[in-house]
Parts: sequence; C-alpha cells; structure tokens
Amino acid sequence: MDVDGRYRLASATVTVTTAPAWHLDANPDEFAAIEAAVTASMEGSCTVLATLVVRTDQEPDPVVCGWRIERGWLHAMNPVTVYAAVRPCASGSEPVARVHPAPFLGDPPVTG
Repeated sequence: MDVDGRYRLASATVTVTTAPAWHLDANPDEFAAIEAAVTASMEGSCTVLATLVVRTDQEPDPVVCGWRIERGWLHAMNPVTVYAAVRPCASGSEPVARVHPAPFLGDPPVTG
C-alpha cells in the first residue's frame, strides 16, 4: 500500500531448476515488476505496508511462506497470518498450501 492508500499487486511465476545446472526461468516483465515492488517497499519513502509471499507449485502439496517488509527489511510473517491470506475459497478446487515458517533474515549490517 502506498502513502496515498492505493494498493498495488505484482506477481510472477518463476521456475528454478538445479539439474544439470542452476537456472532461473521467468517472464522478464513479471520479474521486473516484482523487483520494482520489493525495491520500492524496502526503500520506504512511498510505501506504507508491503508483504512478500512465496508459494511453490509442488504437487500435490504446495508450500507457502511470507515476509512483511518494514523499515527496509524482510521480517518473517506469522504462519497463521500467511495461511489466512492465501487459503483457497471454499468452492475452489485449488489445493490447500502447507504454510512453512519463512526463513529468518537477520537485519542488514549498518554501514556508514
């Protein structure tokens, strides 16, 4: 959410393979939109609230985790909050994702 109260949503489908070699495949426009949204959120001058949610397409049991972005850094979200945000509609056929605690990312070192 920006400082004017407007919500923005960016999403991208990214495929990561490790065999035979590490490779990331994504639509460049989608990936650039995610990169811009995360950069603006971490910079903080125009963003009030931001979250980053990552979900696998692993069948039959997708996994999801999330971070909120505040004060220029990613903070792991409570798994209950993530589940509430991503659970499928009751009438939907989409599989229910297992919520996995997001990896802890320590605060960046302060330089200067």
